[in-house]
Amino acid sequence: MRLLTLELLAYGPFTDRVLDLSAGKEGIHLIYGPNEAGKSVALRALTGFFFGIPSRTNDNFIHNNARLRIGAKILHSDGSELRAVRRKGLKDTLLNHSGDPVPDAVLEKYLGGVTRDLFSTMFAMDHEVLVEGGRALVEGGGDIGQSLFAAGMGVSGMRRMVESLETEAGALFKPTGKNPRINRLIQDFKALKRSCAETSLSSKDYISHDETLHSAIKEKEIVGRELLKLSSERNRLERLHRAIPRIASLSDHRTDVREMGEVRSLPPEFSKQRQEAQDRLHRARSSQTRLMKDLKTIQDDRARISPERSLIKAQEEIRDLFLRSGSHKKAMVDLPKRRADKYRLFEEAKAILKKLGPEWDINNAESHRLTDALIARIRELGRDLDPILERQEAVHRVNLELESEILAKKEDLSPIPAQKDPRRLKEALNQVLKQGDLSEHLNKIKTELKMRRENLDLHLKGLGLWAGTMEKLESLIPPPEETIDQFEIDFSENYSQRRRVDQALREQLERLMGQDRQMEALRAVGSIPRVEALEQARNDRDEGWRKVKEAWLLPKSDVNKNRSYDAIANDLAESYEKSVRPSGNNWSG
Repeated sequence: MRLLTLELLAYGPFTDRVLDLSAGKEGIHLIYGPNEAGKSVALRALTGFFFGIPSRTNDNFIHNNARLRIGAKILHSDGSELRAVRRKGLKDTLLNHSGDPVPDAVLEKYLGGVTRDLFSTMFAMDHEVLVEGGRALVEGGGDIGQSLFAAGMGVSGMRRMVESLETEAGALFKPTGKNPRINRLIQDFKALKRSCAETSLSSKDYISHDETLHSAIKEKEIVGRELLKLSSERNRLERLHRAIPRIASLSDHRTDVREMGEVRSLPPEFSKQRQEAQDRLHRARSSQTRLMKDLKTIQDDRARISPERSLIKAQEEIRDLFLRSGSHKKAMVDLPKRRADKYRLFEEAKAILKKLGPEWDINNAESHRLTDALIARIRELGRDLDPILERQEAVHRVNLELESEILAKKEDLSPIPAQKDPRRLKEALNQVLKQGDLSEHLNKIKTELKMRRENLDLHLKGLGLWAGTMEKLESLIPPPEETIDQFEIDFSENYSQRRRVDQALREQLERLMGQDRQMEALRAVGSIPRVEALEQARNDRDEGWRKVKEAWLLPKSDVNKNRSYDAIANDLAESYEKSVRPSGNNWSG
């Protein structure tokens, strides 16, 4: 793998800083600078691009965690390139050039199995690792190879570790010892090897046992095939045994069918009619059950009510009160309007009196003047006064007679028990009155139900893939939840694919527009050369360069021959300059 560019888009003190490392064939670049220039930050950025930005980082002092971005372009040994951007996060942190997340597995091809720790110790040694290596070099007593290995691998105390490993190795094996573990295992292995040699079979015995085994296997296969054949035969006989009762019942059923005679053929739509009839029957039974419950509730309420005979006798008076209650309610409703009319008329009268003069007041306005009509009315009342007094006297006599009659009636009613309290009936009547006109309420409910049915029919007609009634829609079986989930997944995948196609189309359009702009710029500068002219210019340039090399490497060569491919030019340099930059054109081969 080779690092071509390192893009410090937003990391540490850098913003949109690009390190171009693509030049040079050696593949070694030296980056130098003063302290705090950002060399260590660039090293951490490279590690973060390959293996992810750590959750806790000190390089977010300018750009916050959400805006940290590291880009890079890397080259594989097979010639493939990868350009990506790493952001800080917990999931989908590696992005492509379009900003879409890509899996981290694409980097495994370029890293070749190198982990973060191995990369840090072998390819990203910082100042702390170098100091630790120097300390290990001093402690190693001059063993430079061991110290450098310890420093490169990030291991401290290599000498102590080697001594510990040697002690542990001595406890495991000694060339002349018997007690170490490996020595004991070797002795056991030799003993087992002798036992194996003693218990092993000769080739003749092995061949005999092998032939016996193969013959037994062949015999087993023959017995297995015979067993399979017998099993199939047994299954066939069992099926026949199970079918015998059904065959007997089939004969009986055929006899019954012949006895039934001709059977009436049902119409093709009978299934549909039967389903509709069953639906209506089901709805009718549901309505019957509900109405029976309501009827039982009403009967229970009626049984709990114990009407009094006095109230039943007074049903005419109650009906009269109920009828008059309507007019009373109407009067109560009209009362605010009448009061408003009274106030309006009062204000109009005050305005009229104010126009007559300040001495006129509405409270004593009539005291100032009597109209002719009022005078005539007073005279008429005076004439009618005597007949009224006579009628009043007659009414007074009739009143006395009625009072005497009432006393007599009260004496006659005294043996009758006292009238019961009608308050319960009044309460029930008030509850009924509070409900208002029940017939009107029922009509409103029917109207609302009709409107809702019409609205429901409109919504059903709006369904593009459905044509039928609400009852048929209710009888349909909805699809399973797995099917709905699968459709949602398909819709989501189609939507994502459509977004990717739209994005690719936009990129192609932008690329096409850019090429159109380049073409326009070329046309504005001058004429665009043809392909044949470009090929000819390239051939002339290559021929000129070959002759220049011959003239340079072979000074004694014929100069006239070297410039013979352009007879107009004065010398080889002018010929080559014309082939590289044709006169009269603004394009280069």
